[in-house]
Amino acid sequence: MNPAPRAEAAPAATAPGAPPWARGVRIVDRFNEALLAFLAVTLGILALLAFAQVIARYIIGAPLTWSEEVIRYALIWSVFLGVGIGVRRGMLASVEVVNAALPPRPARLLRWASRPSRPPSGRSW
Repeated sequence: MNPAPRAEAAPAATAPGAPPWARGVRIVDRFNEALLAFLAVTLGILALLAFAQVIARYIIGAPLTWSEEVIRYALIWSVFLGVGIGVRRGMLASVEVVNAALPPRPARLLRWASRPSRPPSGRSW
């Protein structure tokens, strides 16, 4: 299974001939890195909270009344915030059985059609 292609880094904003939008792309990429780190820490905290809920319910006998909803809504928001990073980096799960079974030209067409958020050049926004 081939790894998904990673988005190309934008040229440095200070480099000569850099497009005017390169600085903005770098800022967004840095924000995405910070958001990804925040989501990783949040996921760890949610796992600990779920473990505490199990301990409180089955060992102590007094379940935390608020933890299930906090976990549920935090996971929903984590998905909403993280899916954009996954699309940008090409990290989304995919099934490549059909793609591998097709001849080269239809497989290329299928890969192109399955990436509607990318321009025809194949480069990430």
